[in-house]
Amino acid sequence: MYKYIIFLALMFNFCVAQNNNMYKLDYGLRYRAYNDDGHDMCETQCTVNVIYSDGNQQQIAVINDNYNFYHAQIFESPKKISGIRIIAHARRQNYACWRCSCEGAHGYFDQSFYSAECISNDQTYHNGSNATEIGGNISFKITPIHTLEAPVIKTDPILRETYLPTDDKIILSGKTGFDATLYNYQYKFSTESEAEYKNIDSNLYKLDKLTVSAIDLFGVNEYLNHEGKYIDFRLVSCFSGSYPTAKSNTVQLKIFRSSPHIVNSYITHSTCHYSTDGIIKVNLDRPLIENEKLGCEVIDQNGNQDKNIPIGNLKLDSTNSFEIKNLPEGTYNVRIIGSINGIATYSNGANHLKSFVIKKPDPVTFKLTKTDIWCHGGQDGVIKIEANGGNKLEKETEDTKDSCKGINGLSRYCFSLDNGLTWKGFDTEFSHTLMGLTKETYTIQVRDWKGCNALQPNGAILKLSETIQQPQEAVSLSYTSIKQPTFYGGTNGQLVVAIKGGTPFDDHSYAYVWKNSKGVLQTNITPYYDATAKVYYLTLTGIPSDTYTLTVRDKNYTSATNKDGCTVANSTQFLNQPAPIVVKLNVLRSISCNVTNVFGNEADLNPVDGQRDESQDGILQATVTGGVPFTGSDNNGLPYKYIWSKQKLDGSWEIWNDQDATAQYLNHGNYSLNVEDKNGIRLGIYVNNVISQETPVIQFMPQPSKLELQFQKSDISCSAGNNGWITAIPKGGTPPYTYEWTTGATTAQITNLIANNYFVKVVDAKGCFVQGSMLIDQPNGVVINGIVTSPTCHDGVDGSIITTVTGGTPPYTYSWSTGGNTKDIVSLTSGDYQLTVVDSKGCTYYKNFKLDNPDPIVVNLGGNRTLCNGQQLDLDISIPDPQAQYSWTSTQGFSSNSAKVSLTQAGTYTAKVISSKGCLGEDSFVLKTSNVAISSEFFLTSQAYLNDEVILINASNPLGENTSWEIPNTVTIVNQNEKYIVLKFRSLGSYTISLKQTQGDCYALYSKTINVEPKLINPTIGNEAQPFITEFLVTPNPSNGDFQTIVKLAESSPIKLRLYPINGQQPILEKSENGQKSYVLDFNSSLATGTYALILETAKETLVKKIIIY
Repeated sequence: MYKYIIFLALMFNFCVAQNNNMYKLDYGLRYRAYNDDGHDMCETQCTVNVIYSDGNQQQIAVINDNYNFYHAQIFESPKKISGIRIIAHARRQNYACWRCSCEGAHGYFDQSFYSAECISNDQTYHNGSNATEIGGNISFKITPIHTLEAPVIKTDPILRETYLPTDDKIILSGKTGFDATLYNYQYKFSTESEAEYKNIDSNLYKLDKLTVSAIDLFGVNEYLNHEGKYIDFRLVSCFSGSYPTAKSNTVQLKIFRSSPHIVNSYITHSTCHYSTDGIIKVNLDRPLIENEKLGCEVIDQNGNQDKNIPIGNLKLDSTNSFEIKNLPEGTYNVRIIGSINGIATYSNGANHLKSFVIKKPDPVTFKLTKTDIWCHGGQDGVIKIEANGGNKLEKETEDTKDSCKGINGLSRYCFSLDNGLTWKGFDTEFSHTLMGLTKETYTIQVRDWKGCNALQPNGAILKLSETIQQPQEAVSLSYTSIKQPTFYGGTNGQLVVAIKGGTPFDDHSYAYVWKNSKGVLQTNITPYYDATAKVYYLTLTGIPSDTYTLTVRDKNYTSATNKDGCTVANSTQFLNQPAPIVVKLNVLRSISCNVTNVFGNEADLNPVDGQRDESQDGILQATVTGGVPFTGSDNNGLPYKYIWSKQKLDGSWEIWNDQDATAQYLNHGNYSLNVEDKNGIRLGIYVNNVISQETPVIQFMPQPSKLELQFQKSDISCSAGNNGWITAIPKGGTPPYTYEWTTGATTAQITNLIANNYFVKVVDAKGCFVQGSMLIDQPNGVVINGIVTSPTCHDGVDGSIITTVTGGTPPYTYSWSTGGNTKDIVSLTSGDYQLTVVDSKGCTYYKNFKLDNPDPIVVNLGGNRTLCNGQQLDLDISIPDPQAQYSWTSTQGFSSNSAKVSLTQAGTYTAKVISSKGCLGEDSFVLKTSNVAISSEFFLTSQAYLNDEVILINASNPLGENTSWEIPNTVTIVNQNEKYIVLKFRSLGSYTISLKQTQGDCYALYSKTINVEPKLINPTIGNEAQPFITEFLVTPNPSNGDFQTIVKLAESSPIKLRLYPINGQQPILEKSENGQKSYVLDFNSSLATGTYALILETAKETLVKKIIIY
């Protein structure tokens, strides 16, 4: 029995969307399984697989049916189909039992059928078996599945294009992957029938892409005629005659006029990171036609359209261009839009829309690093400016050529130091170094070559400042101690230098080089750092006199460009030394007289040693130079210590008592002198700065030879009587000689001598003398003697000479120099008289006589005088004659027989004195009086100390019109005015000091005597720079004699208090204390009422307090 099974193939679509399927398989299958004996079939199955071009298969249908069946089905697939495969098998029922089991014969069929696209196939198949036959026929056709899509509108990806622009090409897209023969495009007006589709020129498409515009379809002459019409497009293939059997969907587009197209564009990016000055310049392909208006859409990345230009507001320049300005950084889509006569033009073309990116440079940033000035006063400070961001450097243009000039032309960055007034370019791309800077604060701005400033976060211009510092002071040095060697040629000198300023090394030190004048490096240097004063000291010790050169450098010296403030170079210090001590001894006075002289001054006072002073009055004067003399009051005011010695007879030396530059009272012998200066240096030989042997200077002091006298003479002849002569011949002593003859002659020889004994005293140049006499004889000589009586009173005429003449040959004749010729003469005045006696034989003899004139009785009343109120004039005319008589008279009736008077009344006064011999002396003066008050007194201590200053205070009340102090010449006046005088006494002794005050013609004279004593209180206590007596108080004052004195001193010192009457010369009370700084002394005394002066004496000051006792 034949049993036919017809299988209906089912279509399976495994694609997600229909549009994804590329191919369609139309097939119809007729299937039959049968056998010749008519048994029924069992386990019948037919499987249909689609075969892809890559060889893979996909099962698309499974049929289990024993009946004959036929049906057509469609299968779509995204993959290319190249054929179909049929797989079938079946069994027949068992013969033994009808339909009891399916164990009969088995039949099998498997065959593939292939075909190209668009071809219809019809195939018969059979398995060739007689037992179980499988067979049938299959028809199938493979065709492409076409689709066609309009392009997506660029401005709205959801929408598809619905316009066909006139001269903008749009791209209609089909599916890709088909053979080229399967791509055919057609169009028609939408109002036309399907039969009126026209093929599109194959030059306008390629495979799945149709690129077309209205001009492409209708040409340039006609396309505008169809503006506004709708055109249908489709993609077709598998033609049956001229009719396509594979067709896409229809895409309908409306013909629209195209807006102008973007042909060129230029972008000007934002100048600065913070600016919004970006510019898009768009150049269009044509000018506007009549009634055409343009605009543009400008959409940034955030969808903002605030830069849109409405249609009608967009104006083109002569180059068909326009600009969109003031754009910040961002991405912008610019779309040209327009209209003609109010109808929108096509603006979805590729050249209608363009994306632009406005960029901005990175923000300009910069930083500063500095290097401070290395040395004070230097100009090598450095600030390095490092910049980033901003605009990269471009080619220099006219606009930029002056914007940021550096040493190499246009710089990427420039800086300003004057708040933006002037700018200078960097020397390298990213950095610039300011060099040679002085101490100052530099405020710097930076911008790039386009003028973009570095900004702060708040938008303000960024200004960074660096202060170039310098060491507070330059390296300096000062010599704090210059100790010259203690003696000439010594090597114990010292230099101490203090170094500060600059930048010391980390250990507070400085580098230094110290050399002497020969360039020898000095090594005996001790450094020391004073942390409190922050001073570094160098001490160079053990050095001789020389010029030393010190160079000091600080830590920064090597790094510095201007090194002056980091160094003190070649500081030269001459280390002096004392001049060599040179002692020259000069015989200031040689010894006057030989010790063996017969005659001489027998004074033996200095020294009292039994030897005439005139034989030991030599003086040696030392002239000492060099060394280091004592100054001021040190060493009792002497510049050196003088060590005098005298050589004894045994050759040894003994110390001589003089201790200054003069050795006195020297007798015959050798004397030596060594001196010692302030440094303790003496003349001598020094080893290692220590004296090993003294070498004093020696001077021989000779005495003159013994002074002796001899004579030569010639006696007189009788007739002449006066022609004798004597010559004195001295030898020894010290010439020249002077002569003192009893005749008054002063020459060595006297002549014209009469008979007589002539005495002569010869004195040498040193005052030593020798004396002798020589007798001039006359043969038969006459001897003349006389009694001489001088006048009784001064200029009297009662003198007389009574003579006695013996010898010769009487009688005698007499002749006086007065003209008289008597033996005696009387009524003589004082004077010289000569008597000539001639005896009877004619021999002449002479005799000289002298009458003295007594001193006058001198009465000196001092001249006219005026007395002020309260004054009296005390006068004393007494003479040393107990028998003298005195007489005072005046025009006012005053009289007195006393030598002393006290006068107060005006008048003319006459005083007479008659001596016991009746000699008279007298004087007169006029005394006037005045009611003017006058006073003269001063305070002083009755004692003062040697070389101390003494203050005398003028206590006169009132002060005179004129004040004068009468001071001995040996007293030094330190300071004086009318209120006080300051004196200094250089020698011990008593001195009278007077104060004279005048009022008109009156004057008052006040005198006191001050005793100068050696100082017993230690003068080294205290400091004269500050008041030594801080308090001197007497309380109570006035008092009844019981008072207390409070004394406070700057430091401990002895004190002495002395109480004087205001006009007294000696203290009436004295008190002394010591060992304290403060004293309280009580005075309990029964003093008379009056005014007193309390004197406080200390080591440094003397003060006077006036106290009153009631």
